[in-house]
Amino acid sequence: MARSLTPLVGREHEVALLRDRWAQVQAGRGHIVVLSGEAGIGKSRLVQVVKDEIIGAAALRIEYRCSPYHQHSPLYPVITHLERALAWRQDDTSEDKLRKLEEALRPYPLPLVEMVPLLATLLSLPFPEDRYPPLILTPQRQKQKTLEGLLTWLLALTEQQPVLFVVEDLHWIDPSTLEFLTLLVEQGPTARLLTLLTCRPEFQSPWGLRTHLTPIALQRLPQPQAETMVARVTGGKALPPEVIAQIVAKTDGVPLFVEELTKTVLESGLLRETEGSYEQTAPFCPHWPFPPRCTTRSWPGWIAWRQSKRWPNWGPSWDAPSHMRCSRL
Repeated sequence: MARSLTPLVGREHEVALLRDRWAQVQAGRGHIVVLSGEAGIGKSRLVQVVKDEIIGAAALRIEYRCSPYHQHSPLYPVITHLERALAWRQDDTSEDKLRKLEEALRPYPLPLVEMVPLLATLLSLPFPEDRYPPLILTPQRQKQKTLEGLLTWLLALTEQQPVLFVVEDLHWIDPSTLEFLTLLVEQGPTARLLTLLTCRPEFQSPWGLRTHLTPIALQRLPQPQAETMVARVTGGKALPPEVIAQIVAKTDGVPLFVEELTKTVLESGLLRETEGSYEQTAPFCPHWPFPPRCTTRSWPGWIAWRQSKRWPNWGPSWDAPSHMRCSRL
């Protein structure tokens, strides 16, 4: 079963800003938006809103995802995207893969005799030297020409339709992919391209202030919005006031924490669902399934604690071992 999306609460200003930037892109003025915020704050949720509600099917989507395990692998997000976009299969031969690369490039005004060897080398794909001359370049010059070729291809796509280009988790980006994004930023608003970047606060943007770049820092939800989110998760059915107060206090305005803790309480067996609300099946006490106040620094502990909800001895006697509980780090 597909996981439902986190309810979107308190982001009306950000959504309106993203709609405006997309309207500028459709009018021919490219834009870059940097969404920053801590883990669980809703960056990917806003990206999903852009994809589903703002651009819909009106644009081509290109998505890169940085990985904590490949921060030193040059152009890792680019390579994984190309392998997906080219629909390479496990049983494809090298000739099959090369043919798919050529077919992907052919519709655009690109110099295939140069582009194919550069991208084939990037993808560790052999190419016939009787059709394409070997690359006689220094490593630095080859990398530069590869980045320029990738940018040229991306901009060529925008001549046919508006493009949404998403790069998630820049705090894990490798240096070469960051160089590619810098080339894109320096290109200016010359194409129908909305570049949407997400990162945690520790990422230091190297691009400074630019008229075609909009930073959006997502903040934690204040108490009224956190309570509204709880109500969205419960489907509008009221929780006992002391339970709501505990959820709001322990999750500290982080939307994903609000959602997860509310679901945990609903599944704990300590509440009984009625027609319009949830009622307690046992008196409220400190041993209810609430972790200590959780922060994004204790994310692994939070996940472990969330999984422990399936223990059969929830309730006043609940005694999950300490290593399964969320703790401040």
